Formats: sequence, structure tokens, C-alpha cells
Amino acid sequence: MLDRLIDLFVQFIRVFQICVVINQFEGGVVLRLGKYQRTLKPGFHWLFPLYIDRYYFANVVPESYDVRNQSLTTADGIQVAVGIVLFYGISDIRKFALEVEDAESVLINASKGVVAGIITSYDYDELVLMDLAQEIYPEIAAKAKNYGIDVREVAISDFCKARTLRLMGVSGT
Repeated sequence: MLDRLIDLFVQFIRVFQICVVINQFEGGVVLRLGKYQRTLKPGFHWLFPLYIDRYYFANVVPESYDVRNQSLTTADGIQVAVGIVLFYGISDIRKFALEVEDAESVLINASKGVVAGIITSYDYDELVLMDLAQEIYPEIAAKAKNYGIDVREVAISDFCKARTLRLMGVSGT
């Protein structure tokens, strides 16, 4: 019972919220009656209460993501496993927050597509000799920019020959 009373009190206070503080490691946007109003930099900002202004904020400092290994086949038919690590940060909080749903997942899936496109278009021996990270970085960075994300570096975490076994039609009983 007490927890419901506390929840009600917190909701009541949020209705009358007139300010927000954005931390140094964050960026944010304000929506006024559902439309973009302004971008918030770190610091103190006034808001209209009664949910006229709503804000969204996100961590904008650099972070990394280990993209799960992909099993791919090179142009000469050799099966390989490739894993990458993305080092990125949010460069445009407005795009990141308002123009794409789950921008980080889109970035990860786009990077997998770039990796697959490059791996399948070269022979294994060519891939071993090239700087694979430098080959895939420009394409991933360009795609990420569309979502307000700045990819700063791409590293190869795994690249090896691998046999894959795909089980089809297996179901648990």
C-alpha cells in the first residue's frame, strides 16, 4: 500500500516538473506538445509543467560494443568467422532520439551487413593480407552518421576459418 502511495506522489511531482539538469556526459532534446523544441546541452534547463514539455536524454560519451561473430563464406568458398568491436558515441542527439527507433541496434545490424558484403566479395587470401578494419570502417561510419552516431574506430576481434553446422527443422518436445 505504501509503495502505491509513493508512486502516486512521484507521478504528481512529475506533472509539475519545471526544470531538468542534464549531466556532463549526457545530451537531450525537449519535445513541446509532442514536437521537437530544442536540444539540451549539459546544465540546468527550464521546462513547461503539466507535460507540455517532455524531455529525452541519453549518454553521449564514447562506448564500445562487441558485435557477435558472424559465420560467412568468402568469394572462394571458405567459411570464416568474423567478429568486430565498434567504438562510437552519439554525435547528434536529435537524430539519435527522434529519427530512428533503437539506433544502436540499427548500427549493429548495418555493421554486420557491411562486414558480410566485404567478406563475401574477396577471396580468403586477399582478406588475410588486407587491413580489414580499415576496409570496413568508412562504410560503417557513413551508415552510422545517418542515425546520429559517430563511429570512431572499428577493430577486428576475431577472424578465422570456421566450419559451421546449421541445424534445420529441429524442435524441442
